[in-house]
Amino acid sequence: MQNEILRTYGCKDEALLSTSIFVSLSLKRDLPEFTAYSPVFNEAYQTAFDGKITVLKEVVMPKFIVT
Repeated sequence: MQNEILRTYGCKDEALLSTSIFVSLSLKRDLPEFTAYSPVFNEAYQTAFDGKITVLKEVVMPKFIVT
C-alpha cells in the first residue's frame, strides 16, 4: 500500500525549492508592503516560511543518503 502525498502547489517538484527561495527573498524585500496588504504576512510568518524552506532543502538535497 502506497502513501499518497497531497500536493498543494502548482509547480514541478524539482522547481519547488528554487520557487520557495525566490518567494522568500521577495517577501523579505517587500515585507512592509506585504504586511500592509495583510497583517498575516509579518516577520513571524517570514521566519516560519524560512524554516519550512530549511526542511525542504534537507528533503531535496540531503547531506546523507540512506541506502
